[in-house]
Amino acid sequence: MRCNALSSTLLFKTKKILLAVDGSHVSDRAVLAAAELAKLINAKVIIVHAINKLSVTYYTSALEESEEKIVEKLKKSGKSYLNSAEKEMKIHGIECEKVLEVGFPVDVIIEQAKKNDVDLIVMGSRGMTKGRGLVGSTAEHVVRRSECPVLVVK
Repeated sequence: MRCNALSSTLLFKTKKILLAVDGSHVSDRAVLAAAELAKLINAKVIIVHAINKLSVTYYTSALEESEEKIVEKLKKSGKSYLNSAEKEMKIHGIECEKVLEVGFPVDVIIEQAKKNDVDLIVMGSRGMTKGRGLVGSTAEHVVRRSECPVLVVK
């Protein structure tokens, strides 16, 4: 019973949700979960996509292109992910804003959560990289470092 009371209190105090997106199918499910939750509690959603610095370094080396060209290509993909999530929010009548940053995803998510004083982070359990665990390393590190609750969507 106490857990339900805490859950209700958390939900009714939630006014800002940070939604981390990466274009994966699990991220798409997190978008739907965030939209449904935000509509239910009338919360604003800040949609965040981080262009991973390690990906920039890898692609710059592997494709022998300049870092600027790689970043522009990754920004184009990132904007697509953000626009797709924004479209879903607008369908549900949810106020949102988009953030696109180059950096380490965990750091970007945690910094944006603090900067925007969010009450809840919503993200997928696994990103674009495949692995063996139930929760990917980004989700795990966000859960460990976040000062607010994190909803991890499978």
